Amino acid sequence: MMEWFNGLELFERVYWLIALPSSLFFLFIMVTSFLGGDADAIFAKMDAEARGTYQILSKQAEGFKELVAAAGDNSQDAVKIMIADKLPELVRLQSEAIKNIKIDKVTVWDSGKGSSGKSSTADFISGLYGSVPPLQEMFNMAGMDLPEYLKGKTPEGANTVMKNDNVQNTDIQDVEDENEKDLEE
Repeated sequence: MMEWFNGLELFERVYWLIALPSSLFFLFIMVTSFLGGDADAIFAKMDAEARGTYQILSKQAEGFKELVAAAGDNSQDAVKIMIADKLPELVRLQSEAIKNIKIDKVTVWDSGKGSSGKSSTADFISGLYGSVPPLQEMFNMAGMDLPEYLKGKTPEGANTVMKNDNVQNTDIQDVEDENEKDLEE
């Protein structure tokens, strides 16, 4: 092989001295790219994603700190503010989830008295109502007024009984007797 190389002219020797190492380097790059030479690119991409996620979470944490400070350093009130803020979206998602469900009727079977002396259905509904966050506080934090009928106060005139002169006074027994006659027919 040396005889062949020594038989070349100067220009051809320089050409082969440059071409041979360059070809070997190109071959090395090609093989490493097929075998996973993109590790640096993959690492750079994952690093950029991680830095982006870190920035987002850092900004959210700063926002939560500001929210708690605005709520008078009361984290429970801050959570209520967040819930009030997300409530329209939650209601929209819940209504979307059930909008195509067809409900013909609802039947409630009650097994009798619950532990508190009320029926078990009444106990369930009382517990359900008790689990709802206080609406008055949520509306106040959002800068809104809760309607009077939701505050538990009776509106003016709610306890007023009006007399209808077109209806004649009857005993309850008379009404029951009429109902029995209707059922027999």
